[in-house]
Amino acid sequence: MSKKFKRYQSNKLKRLNPESWRKPRGLHNKVRLSVRGHPDRVKVGYGTAASEKILQIVISCENDLLKVPKGKKVQILFSSTLGMKKKCALANKAKEMKIDVENIDDDYSSKVDEMLKARKKAKEDRKSRKLAKKEKKEQKEKQEKPKADDKKEKPAEEQND
Repeated sequence: MSKKFKRYQSNKLKRLNPESWRKPRGLHNKVRLSVRGHPDRVKVGYGTAASEKILQIVISCENDLLKVPKGKKVQILFSSTLGMKKKCALANKAKEMKIDVENIDDDYSSKVDEMLKARKKAKEDRKSRKLAKKEKKEQKEKQEKPKADDKKEKPAEEQND
């Protein structure tokens, strides 16, 4: 595991975040000068060992999922640009291949299926309500048309007399 470096004087000044490393630039700064008894400066040699590094792969299609190397430490992430249906399909495929995906839940596909069913049902309900409203409007128009026709015909009969 790589060494954790703290920001210089973060123990003395509360406003300095210890985790946010900044390169020391002062003329007489003891960390910059690498004086004994002061914290170590960040250098190339302190890097994480290759055996500890984890390869991150972003999946955006099924072909990417098939290219995942076996036997290595790999962190699989689905692209943020993927849609819900495609992400669900890829999650099912990853489950079949026994690949663990970091940025989705294990039961993601079941949640999505429920959500899609609810959407479909809501769409059908809206459609049926719209049709019912349209039929009701047509019935009203049919009832009003004969009354309107009767009113128009009566004055015509009076003119003939």
